[in-house]
Amino acid sequence: MPQPPQQSAPHAQGSPAQQEAAARVMEAGRDLGAAAVLFHNAVAAHMGLTAVEEKALDLILRHGPLTAGELAGHTGLAPSSVTALIDRLARKGFVSRNPDPDDARRVRIAAVPEQLAGFDVLFADFVCRMD
Repeated sequence: MPQPPQQSAPHAQGSPAQQEAAARVMEAGRDLGAAAVLFHNAVAAHMGLTAVEEKALDLILRHGPLTAGELAGHTGLAPSSVTALIDRLARKGFVSRNPDPDDARRVRIAAVPEQLAGFDVLFADFVCRMD
């Protein structure tokens, strides 16, 4: 695929060397972003999830059991989309719906720890290399 012409950062200031360094940092940031998206897509596919499902599961893990509204707030998805997302994750066994201990009218979505073991295999080699 043809590459677009290199452009300096908008409103870049400083010497030509500083402008070049800023352009390289921006390019590295774009490369990192693309690599992260591809990585998460691969992890999700390996686990039988879509990228959106994998990221929603990650949010549930990081923020603890969430209501559908809280998950919608974290993702920016419409409530109806979040309901369908939770339904898919529940069908696949990755989350469970549990009564909210503080409000019986609400349900909290929690990760199912037994299903998460599959992720450990994907990261084992990476973690070992960090030691």
